[in-house]
Amino acid sequence: PNGDPSGFDPIVVARAMAEEGITIYSVGCEPAIQNYRAARAFLVTLAEITEGQALALASADRLADVIIGGAVEEVGLTALAEVAERVQREVELEAAAAGETLTEEMGYARVASRMQQQGVRSKQVRSNAMMSDSVYAPRFKEASSLAEARSVVESTAPTPPAPTGSAAPARNFLARGMTRRSRRAPHREEERARDGDAAEESDEEEEAGEAAAAPGCAAPGANSLRPAPESEYVEVKEAVVSYEQVSRMMRKNALRNSHT
Repeated sequence: PNGDPSGFDPIVVARAMAEEGITIYSVGCEPAIQNYRAARAFLVTLAEITEGQALALASADRLADVIIGGAVEEVGLTALAEVAERVQREVELEAAAAGETLTEEMGYARVASRMQQQGVRSKQVRSNAMMSDSVYAPRFKEASSLAEARSVVESTAPTPPAPTGSAAPARNFLARGMTRRSRRAPHREEERARDGDAAEESDEEEEAGEAAAAPGCAAPGANSLRPAPESEYVEVKEAVVSYEQVSRMMRKNALRNSHT
């Protein structure tokens, strides 16, 4: 109930991995993952703790693409980490000189915007199977252990709808045995930085991405919203560095610096 059969708590292990600079790309298996209420949140949490990404795949054919694509993106971001740190120092000095206090989000946005203006490019995993969770994951990330995360589900989480065509409710992934973050209104600077992410995408690609984003975040049981295995894609493209990548690099830099 509190970890794997060897007694290791996955949340504790994930935090230790983050401190060592190890990034997790977690992968859920569709449609089975939809039968467990907090499974998506659990996988998203492990990825977000280490500044990785989470995907839900309906076909194992894409698994190699996730592994290779994730490795390519993270190697590139490691090389860009020093650039992000240098730009962050510049932004912080300018804000201090102006007597301005920056929130974390404002800092991410300004650094991302400046790097985009400088033409900094990166490798990026693109997929219509990305997962996110705004219900449980933000609370799970604050948990110190799997037992604490499980208590969140048991005591406060609403029961989601049953799968389509079935009267059986989704099971609690954390209840027995081992089994993109709270949503908020973006700051104007963050909106501009995120706008820069899409600057190189065609209208067709942007529309396809928006249409495919919902399935990865679909509620358990919404099988009809998931892309069919043959329509799933995981690819790596080079583009201007994104706001999400910059924020991930900055959080990694902050964690690394806090232990030096």
